[in-house]
Amino acid sequence: MARYDDQVQREKRTIDILCVAAARYDEKDETSGEVATVEDKEKQRTRSSGSSKRQKIDECDESQNPNRDASSPRLCPVESKRRRHVGVSNKGVRRKKPVRRRRPGPERGRTPEWLENLMREKNGKNVKLIKKRVLTKTDLTSSQTRLLIPWNGISDMDFLNEGELKIVDEHYNKLRDTGVDFTLVDSKGREWDLNIRRWDMTKSPNYALCTGWNKVVANNEFVVDQTLWIWSFHSLDKLYIAFVPLDSALALPPVPDPAPVVTGDSGQNSSAM
Repeated sequence: MARYDDQVQREKRTIDILCVAAARYDEKDETSGEVATVEDKEKQRTRSSGSSKRQKIDECDESQNPNRDASSPRLCPVESKRRRHVGVSNKGVRRKKPVRRRRPGPERGRTPEWLENLMREKNGKNVKLIKKRVLTKTDLTSSQTRLLIPWNGISDMDFLNEGELKIVDEHYNKLRDTGVDFTLVDSKGREWDLNIRRWDMTKSPNYALCTGWNKVVANNEFVVDQTLWIWSFHSLDKLYIAFVPLDSALALPPVPDPAPVVTGDSGQNSSAM
């Protein structure tokens, strides 16, 4: 009987232990279930907020650009915030400033030697190249009695001083009868007295060499399409204008080769730097 009672007691203890274990297991399952439920709710909330944000982005894209392509950039504040968050710069790209190129200067030669000698003789100064002029048939027609120098293409508009400009302006506005008197010279030492004034044609301003131009044509062998260099200088406040045919205008002399230099050590020739 004692052995039977001991066995019964052991079985009761075993059953109690199993019951306690089962109860603890149930409590653990309930706790883990609650934790899992909280995590699931949090994930669901995150997914819903993400989908709402994507929906806002799509609605913004459609409202701003209904015909946008799938590859076109989005122009939405939410998208801009996202780009800033990931480190994408919204600053515009700096553009290079356009480089201003200088216009090439007028083709010109060196001041003719005879003109330099004449300036020294007359104490001349302020030599200027006015224009390269190609003669036309109208320029050589006696009925025209003038040579026009269009303002467009004049190399140096300052060949007239302030006093001369004032006279030209007064004649243009019919405040005086004549323009500026000047002396025309050539390489043969001949001189003609002419008058320069402003003469506009079809809204194009020109300077006109008048009062004696036909004498200049009669005493020179000018031909159509002949090119003249027109120079000027001043002597004692008097204006001189010189005609230099293109074939007699001296071009800039070529730069000579450097002279050989004999070195004392080697005794050979080398070019000077």
